[in-house]
Amino acid sequence: MKHLLFYLLVSFSSTLLGAECVVVSGAKNDDNGAFKNRKLLNPQTSMVGGKKCIVVDGLQKLKNLVAANTFKGPELLVVFGAHGSKADDGTVKFHFNADEPTADEVYSYLRKLSARYQVGAVLHACQSGEVMNKLIKEDNDPLADKLCLLTSSSRGRMSFSNEKDLMSLLEKVDRPNSGKTLEKIFLETPSGMISSAAWEETGVSKYLRSKDLTLSVDLGFKAMNEMDKILRSPGAICDTPGETNSALCVASGISDKTYKDLMHFSDPYIPNKDK
Repeated sequence: MKHLLFYLLVSFSSTLLGAECVVVSGAKNDDNGAFKNRKLLNPQTSMVGGKKCIVVDGLQKLKNLVAANTFKGPELLVVFGAHGSKADDGTVKFHFNADEPTADEVYSYLRKLSARYQVGAVLHACQSGEVMNKLIKEDNDPLADKLCLLTSSSRGRMSFSNEKDLMSLLEKVDRPNSGKTLEKIFLETPSGMISSAAWEETGVSKYLRSKDLTLSVDLGFKAMNEMDKILRSPGAICDTPGETNSALCVASGISDKTYKDLMHFSDPYIPNKDK
């Protein structure tokens, strides 16, 4: 059985943080200060792995850069930083400076981008797990091997900012030979999802693809049981926050409050006496 988190292509993960970098910013629509002092979202200070990142104001601006053949290399790191929201009809939008694409639009473009580049995409936004859901549903898509996706939230969840969130950890990678990969960064975060988890093997992909309520419930239980077996197997390192995240993301019955409590419980910066 494949280990939960280490199915990403080695050549891809080892070189990605030396890739060309572009940031899609929503800092101007920051109503609660969540993106205050974020170096990655500032054109003057935006760097990952010792390389300067291009900062754009929205998804359309990113499309324009790609269409203009701005990025020459085979690998491209795309970082999205914005507030995300979910409407009553279930539509998820990300509020960038210049536009508000839906989760469908973001995923569709990332899939298109991965036909041209090996793409590392980091979505630091509430409800970003909805984009991951769309990738998981197409787990057998050959293009999925060219897209490494990290989200700061699990399905239907908020994101929490702290010293070990995705954006903070990316900002701390100061050189291309640091040994940091997107997978290693994920394993240090207290919340989120990564596309290299063994979604198909645990039944999550079938669960998300199912439109039949009875079948979906059965597949959901199977997914939870399989995930639980992997996490509790003798070879699993269950004290790693990232592994806990991957288990939580399929537990659709967990409320936001319970999820927040669990994330705080696994946060290394909160003293044990307070937990």
